Amino acid sequence: MPLREIPHRVRCAVDAQWRARFRPPIQRTSFRPPSQQQLELRFTNEELAPLAAHLGFYERVRSIALSSRAHVLSMLGAPERDFGTPVNWFCDPVTGDNWPSDVSAFRLNYRHQSRLGEVKYVWELGRMPWLVPWAIAARLTRDGDLARRVVEDILSFVRSNPPYRGVHWTSGIELAVRVVAWTWALALIEPLTSPTEHEWQEIGFHIALYADYCWRFRSLYSSANNHLIAEGVALQVAGLAWPWLPKAAQFAERGRAILDREIPRQILPDGSSIEMCLSYLCEVLVWSFAAGRVRAQHGLRIPDSWLERWQASANLLLTVCRDEEPLPHLGDDDEGDVLPTGQPIRPHELGQILALLSGKEVEPSVRQIPLLGLVWGPQERVARLCSPPSESVAPLPGTARVPPNTSDAQLFSHCGLVVLRGPKTRVLADFGPHGMPPIYAHAHADALSVTLDIAGYPVLVDPGTYCYHGERVWRDWFRSTAAHNTVEIGQQNQSQMLGPFLWGRVARTRIIENDLAPHQKICAEHDGYAPLVHRRCIRRLSNKEAQSLLRENVASDIDIEEADAFWVHDTVAPLANARTSEAELLNLARDTILWWHFAPGHLHLTSNGVHWRRGSRELTLIWSASEPVIAEIHEGELSPPQGWVSPCFSVKYPAPALELRIAVPQRLPIEFSSLIFARYRAASQ
Repeated sequence: MPLREIPHRVRCAVDAQWRARFRPPIQRTSFRPPSQQQLELRFTNEELAPLAAHLGFYERVRSIALSSRAHVLSMLGAPERDFGTPVNWFCDPVTGDNWPSDVSAFRLNYRHQSRLGEVKYVWELGRMPWLVPWAIAARLTRDGDLARRVVEDILSFVRSNPPYRGVHWTSGIELAVRVVAWTWALALIEPLTSPTEHEWQEIGFHIALYADYCWRFRSLYSSANNHLIAEGVALQVAGLAWPWLPKAAQFAERGRAILDREIPRQILPDGSSIEMCLSYLCEVLVWSFAAGRVRAQHGLRIPDSWLERWQASANLLLTVCRDEEPLPHLGDDDEGDVLPTGQPIRPHELGQILALLSGKEVEPSVRQIPLLGLVWGPQERVARLCSPPSESVAPLPGTARVPPNTSDAQLFSHCGLVVLRGPKTRVLADFGPHGMPPIYAHAHADALSVTLDIAGYPVLVDPGTYCYHGERVWRDWFRSTAAHNTVEIGQQNQSQMLGPFLWGRVARTRIIENDLAPHQKICAEHDGYAPLVHRRCIRRLSNKEAQSLLRENVASDIDIEEADAFWVHDTVAPLANARTSEAELLNLARDTILWWHFAPGHLHLTSNGVHWRRGSRELTLIWSASEPVIAEIHEGELSPPQGWVSPCFSVKYPAPALELRIAVPQRLPIEFSSLIFARYRAASQ
């Protein structure tokens, strides 16, 4: 923790103790909502057209919401559970036990709960992810009964969670999510029903306290990541959409200042996230959409710096994720959904929304992306607010397709993400920084790791995240070097784990050769194992080059027709300025392991390679090394963990992992060469 952060932490601790003992800074009796037009956020039927295009889906949502299964829910992949009506807001979705509800939130140690486990499950319940989909369904079907249920669920939460008590007051970002969700839900149902004056006062009291909390306990210094943007959005939404709240103008101005500083800081010039996590990039973008929507409602200009970052992120997402391709794992992913519509949004669709909001031409199908209906204001107003002052005001076009990035090789220089493509394959390499300093909270020890998809399906995989607080062994393993497609030395991580969201010494990575154009080759190295260095080169191969390397590296020939071929070369060598003896370096290099993690499928060893197959996708990996290799396949092992994938938060499956070990090296450098042949066979073949 930086020294300058200590006074801030002390102030927060003192403020927390005060809040735990004395009355809130805002009193419910200090304001009275107006009798007309309670919220300064409105949605016209025209703006909701992208949602209306999915009317059949929302009719099904309505049917469930009005049934006895209204609150039978799955939180973050956990098994379905009936939380009751009214909802038991403290029921842990996994264990069924209750989290504390009547203790000071500032004295509740939610990070270390051996009995209750992962706090994110109950936090997800408190986010009320069904609320906005219910409100959409009520609005589209004009169902006043369902609209009233939206209000009743909000009131149930408010009445069950008095200020600063219990688990739902322990995290600013959770309060920020509720500010946005409640505001959007109430604005959507406005034509159908409205809370009574007393109910507005109850709800507004909590919105005001949430905004006050997001300012008093805002995430600064080492914690100034996506949480700070969420808190800024909550302040701006509370201040602009709820103008009758005490301190509303102050909330709005404080939120504006945070966002105008943080969005250009946390979204880098190449469109990536300062946290080096693609999932958190997407979350920050949706937070910015919410802030942009309330700004547009009030005629406030979207800063040029936002538009530049939106355009850069549109380019990144449309390059990395074409059409149906999934968002690759890179660092942590907790599947946070700021504005849930009930339907998942694909990364390519998010890129199209970014392009539209930043003034670019888009394909017509973007008009049917559900999220667009929640963030897209009146066209002429948004066009005026999103265009630079020097440009003429005109409606944003929406009939032409955004020209796709057709390059088969690209480096995003700030995050170090490398994209290589074949006709049916996508290779991604993490050649960038460890994460966001100084604590690198959402980073993984994955320097120089590589993933490969075949026809939109991950085959060489990053195993994922799985959990945050609840299971320390699994939290550590899914972040470890051994859980990524890279080289591990001496059974140690490249970077030093100090806690679930804390790193000490971290690997520093740098590009040492960039020959992506025209040869689709790139090389990088990191110093995480100093005084040794790990270098990796990746290259997409032509058919002729692949045949040549096969002849050099293996005795037998294999069929590579119609296969996309890639070459990965790893070197472990002394650092250029190392002052360590060769004997010491060889000792440090004991148990040098090259890991390859596969998606679930059939994997079997050959004499000098492996073959993986699942359905119409197959991959052959042929290796050679500077010394004899011990090859072993692991799958579903528990002690220590190895051979697992987590496709989404809280879910994990056994999956094969290939270990290539040089146990006692005899000389340096140590080298591995991997030839990868990926093939997609259509059903007719």
